[in-house]
Formats: sequence, structure tokens, C-alpha cells
Amino acid sequence: MEAKRPEIFDLFRIYRLLFITGLGIFALLIYHFGGFESSGISFNSILLLFGAACLGLFLRSLRRKLFFGKEISLHQSMSFEVVMQYLHFMSPLLPEKTFESEFLARETRISSEKISLWLHSRVLGVYFICSLAGLLVSILYASLVFSVIFAVSAAAALLVAFLRKHIGVLSYVNSVVFGVIVWGLEGLVVTSVLNHFVSPADSWTAYLILTAVIELSPVPFAVGLAELPLLIFESPVIFWLCVVFHLSRIIPVLALSAVYITRYKFKISDFFNPRIIEFLHRYPEQEIPGIEENEDAPDVSIVIPAYNEEQRLPAFMKDILNYIEANSSRLSIEVVIVDDGSSDNTVEVAQKLAGENPSVRLLRQVRNQGKGAAVRRGMLEAKGRYALYADADGATPIRELDKFIPFIENRDKIVIGSRNISASDVKQEREGLRSVMGAAFYKMVNFLAVPGIKDTQCGFKMYRRDIIHKIFTRSLENGWAFDVELLYLAQLMGHSIVEVPVNWHEVEGSKISPVKDALKMLAAIFRIRSRQGGFLSDS
Repeated sequence: MEAKRPEIFDLFRIYRLLFITGLGIFALLIYHFGGFESSGISFNSILLLFGAACLGLFLRSLRRKLFFGKEISLHQSMSFEVVMQYLHFMSPLLPEKTFESEFLARETRISSEKISLWLHSRVLGVYFICSLAGLLVSILYASLVFSVIFAVSAAAALLVAFLRKHIGVLSYVNSVVFGVIVWGLEGLVVTSVLNHFVSPADSWTAYLILTAVIELSPVPFAVGLAELPLLIFESPVIFWLCVVFHLSRIIPVLALSAVYITRYKFKISDFFNPRIIEFLHRYPEQEIPGIEENEDAPDVSIVIPAYNEEQRLPAFMKDILNYIEANSSRLSIEVVIVDDGSSDNTVEVAQKLAGENPSVRLLRQVRNQGKGAAVRRGMLEAKGRYALYADADGATPIRELDKFIPFIENRDKIVIGSRNISASDVKQEREGLRSVMGAAFYKMVNFLAVPGIKDTQCGFKMYRRDIIHKIFTRSLENGWAFDVELLYLAQLMGHSIVEVPVNWHEVEGSKISPVKDALKMLAAIFRIRSRQGGFLSDS
């Protein structure tokens, strides 16, 4: 059994110590101020504080969106904000700026210069706003000494921004202004509740202190530490109102992280491992050694999973063989038919095709294991430099392979056909109900598992040989969800995926039940997220 790495153990030990200390402080504060039931806080006040926290989360997401503009969507901005706040609450000692830099570089096409500009301006903006908050509190309480200290601190943050030319004065000013707006609007709602119990000066002071400590706390969730300065008020009401707001800051982040953490291929344990930043940096576009390429290997292997396809397979194979003959001068192609335990005459049909055509091979599964298992076996046993798996019904014509050839020549890793990208030379035919359910399904898959992919289920996907070995040997899904799992793994490993619009038409004889299989797929998505997520699972 491999021993835990010292740095992981040390980080867990530090967090445990800090968290227990924070809980101890919080317990002492409760003992000092008394229980919640004695505070007299109404349910409406709790709702308003929760609304203020949700408003703050939205505004912080909007700030990111406005900075990057069209390069990210508002939904992406919200999901990135949730991930970063989750990191801040769960693992505040990890270098957040470095983590976010690698995370954004991995998940977007934003330039490193703009990411750096965002991070530097935001970090300095936080320190400036916290100093500004301290200055405001000092002025409210007429403390000259602290006013001078915080004024110097705010001036230092401004000076650093002006001296660091790569930050840009305009970017820094925008960050500060919007940060002030976020704190101001959120604070207006919070203080509107607090003002019923204490003076406006005390309300704003409590809010600014609490928010600043949450931003800068080294303790997980800022437990105990955020409420400790509230001792200066000696007010049970302020204490418990701030506790409610503190929890309201945490709860939406934890709730949304249940979706977004695994959407971006993380596991909770990744956030406690200092090596996560190294892995985020290492994974994108990593070359995979160890798979030697045979000089005599065909350019492309076409893998066709077949289960009870005696009626539809012959017509598609006729098109494929005609395509091979017409393109023999520019492409060498083999065809691998994988029979998945058919109970009809599919094997006989495939054997006849293989006997008559040296470019055709038949692989047989002993029993029916599912389309995913058939595709996996065919792809792993394919000999081509690239392997394309195509549905046996021929819904996507084999001539669409022409659109993939430029990407083969460019050595792209993964190229997939898409029925959801429009093009002037593309026609897609689908029945009304299936079209509506398909659109809803793609939205769900995109939201939960594979962001950025418009069509995960088109049965026309091509992988480079070295990528095949890495991804397909890790794949576990045997049913219809195997497509999602393969793309999930590809994104986890940082491989680029090219989507190409393809012609597609409905073919009679589909074995898919729209409602039943959609429910199975939903369950499979959560299964995939659970067992395949995590950058450090194999480390």
C-alpha cells in the first residue's frame, strides 16, 4: 500500500487544526452571546440575508463576465465563480491565483495575458477594497490611528497597481469599481436587515468586517474567525445575523458545487492536494508516449458495432466499400465489424463481407454486452492511425469522412460529427419529438458532464491511435452512455475535441426508447461523474 505523500498529509493536518480551532472559537462565541432562539431574528430577516448572499454571488460572477466579455458566457462565469469560491472555502491555503490561472487556461481559449491581467487586478482590488472598508470603519468610529493605517494600506495597493505596468490602470480601476459595487449592493441588503436592531454605522461596520475576514481567512469556511471581531459590539443580534449571512454565503456555493465540481472533472479530494495545480498545468495537450505506430498500418479503421443488424448493415457496408474503392489512392482503410452477440444473421452477413473483402474484419463478442463494450473492443483492436466508429444504420453517410481528412492531416486528436452545428452543405433530418428530446438531452449532458460539446451522441467519432489506448482502456460504460464517458475522459485529460457538422438522417429500426433510455442516461451521467472525475485519482 502506497504511503500518503507528506505534503498532502501536512495540508490535511493544518486544515484539521485550523478548522477545529475555528469551531472552538465559534463555540465560545455562542457561549458568550447565547443561543439563536434568544436573538429574536425573524424568518423574513433570514430570507433577506440569504437573498443578499445570492445577489453577491451573481454580481461576482457578472464582474468576471464583464471583464472577459464575449470570451465566456454568463453561465461559464457563474460556474467558474462557484469553483473558485468552493476552493476558497474548502482549501484557503492553496495558491488561488495560480490555481485559477491554470483552470481558466484549461477551460477557455482566453489568452494567458488577459488571464494574468484579470488575476492581478482582482487580487490587488480585493486588498484595496478591504483596506477601504477598514478606513471607512475607522472613520465611522473616529479612530485616527486606524484611519491612517488603512489609508496607507489602500494607498500602497494603488501604488503597486500603478507600478506594475502589466496590470493596466484601466483594468485595475474597473476591478476596484465593480468590487465596490458588489460589496455596496450586497451590503445595502444586509444592512437593511441589521438596521432594525442597531445603528447604520454598526450595521455597515459588522458587514464590512465579516466580508473582509471571509475574503482573507486562512481557516476553512472562515468558521469562528469571521465572527470573532463581532465581540466589539457585544450584541447577540449582530452576532447571529452575521452568522446567518456567513452561512448564506456558504450554502449556495456548496449546493452549486455539487454540479460544477464534477462538471469540470474535479473530485473533492483534489482541492486538498497541493499537486492539483501541477496536474492542471500538465494535462492539457499532453502527448502520450508508449504506443508505437506500424508503418504498414492503414490510415483509418472504421469500427462498426453491430447487434441484430442483418437488415441495415449490408446497405451501409456497400456504401463503405464503394467509398474505400473510390478513395484508395489517398486513404488506406480497414473495416472492423464487431458483432455484439447478435441473435439474428448479423454474423453470417459480416462473415460473408469479410470473406469477399480483405479490408474487412469481423470480431465477435461471446454474448451481448452493449454498444459501448462493442465499440471499445473494436477501437482497441483497430490497426489504423485513426479509428472512426460509425453506427451500423448508416445514419451519417460514410462520405462525411471527407470532412475529417483535413484534421487527420493536421494530426488532431479527436474529431467528432455533430448534428447540432449548422452549415450550408449539411442537412439533418429528425422527427419532432426526438428532436425536442434530443435538444433537451444535449443541454443536460453539456451542463452536467461535458461543457462545450454540442452533440455527444452522434455515432460518427474519430480518435487518434495513441488517444484511443489512453481513453478506451479507462472506459467502463457498456451501454449508450459510453459516448459521454469517452468525451468526459478526453476533457479530463485535456485533449482538444473538434466538432464537425455532418449530414444525418433518421433510419428505421432504432433500438433507442427516448424516455426510458434518457432516464438511464441521466443515471449514467452521475455514475460517470462519480467514478471518472478527479485529476489525481490515478496519481
